Amino acid sequence: MPPESASVRPFACAWLAYIILIFLLAGYFWIPSGLYKDFDFRSMYAAGVLVRTDPAHLYDLSRQKQVQDGRVGKREQSIPFGHLAYDALLYVPFSLLDYRNAYALVVLCNAILVVLCFLAAPKEFSETIPLWQPRAGFIFFSFLPTTIALAQGQDSLLLLLILCLAWKQLDRSRHFTAGLVLAILLVKPHLALLAALFVAVRYGWRFVAGFVAGAAAVVAICLPFWLHGGWRAWLGVLSTLSLASGHSRAQEDAMGIYSWAMPNLRGAFLLLLGQVLSSHVLLATVCLGSLILLVWGLVVVRRLRPQNAFAFSILVTVLVSYSLEPHDLVILLLPMVLIERDATKALRRCRDVVLGLPIALLIFAPSTPPGAAFTLMSAPLLASALVLGWSTVQARGEAVEHEKEA
Repeated sequence: MPPESASVRPFACAWLAYIILIFLLAGYFWIPSGLYKDFDFRSMYAAGVLVRTDPAHLYDLSRQKQVQDGRVGKREQSIPFGHLAYDALLYVPFSLLDYRNAYALVVLCNAILVVLCFLAAPKEFSETIPLWQPRAGFIFFSFLPTTIALAQGQDSLLLLLILCLAWKQLDRSRHFTAGLVLAILLVKPHLALLAALFVAVRYGWRFVAGFVAGAAAVVAICLPFWLHGGWRAWLGVLSTLSLASGHSRAQEDAMGIYSWAMPNLRGAFLLLLGQVLSSHVLLATVCLGSLILLVWGLVVVRRLRPQNAFAFSILVTVLVSYSLEPHDLVILLLPMVLIERDATKALRRCRDVVLGLPIALLIFAPSTPPGAAFTLMSAPLLASALVLGWSTVQARGEAVEHEKEA
């Protein structure tokens, strides 16, 4: 067998043990307790049903609730589906099964995505990281958001796979193909557009051309669902999910979205200043803080080495994103392994906090609402971005000075 198989074997054994644990949790806790009916997969499953049976009302909130209550189970509030229509197409096969079997299947599919992520970037996920990745690929199992994404039946691991594939194309100087691949990330447009902006600034027009071509294909797929006013319904759902009309506890409970608990700048500002500032002033503060970080990031990313630049792009994208849930943090696995071995001690400490804090939050933070304290993740993420940007730019400046002296 090739030498690489020796490093794959521990990952395969760990993955098998992890999946057995996940299915034990599903079979003996999540499903018997009925908790799985309140997971995010509820909305994905209903979207798959609507795409197959009533595509004209994919973004009709009352129709979504009707399907969820009828096919999944009664719930006071539905979980709205606001992703692009082509994301809903992925869930059509699951909608052919009853909800319980569909949930078990989506957990299995997400588990397979873990393997695909590892195979997409085996070199990166084989780097030794003390405590978190003593063997190749172990970081998937030690990072709590992986389990959250599996439990929720969310598509966050698909996002990670797309980012891994895009990075490998960039690493091979296939910039146009990288743009095509990253356009698939438009399942979460706010993340895709921010990430594409950073990569475009770093790699130029060939990447932009690929991303635009991929985005055009995505729009073509979604167009039938937007005709005859469907785009208005979609924008209405996005407005509802954004809690644009306010952030009262009643509104957040109704949507199952808690902005102040989001692990980004928006969540941090809402947690710190939500009780002090009016909603309009608070929104302006969030926008200003995000804009400052975005502009600084766009300036810095051009000066970083490719590996650090892509890691930095994901970190700032997560921080600036308007909406982010704990399961979306799984995409941080890529920047965590991209941080180079010669990283400063401060950056390694930031990485340790990012990887370990979710476990501490699970143990010590309040459980209601779910993910209540995950906004605390914004602190080590911001520190990681600042340290990564500053240290690498400083190191590059010192190297230039040494060359001049020589």
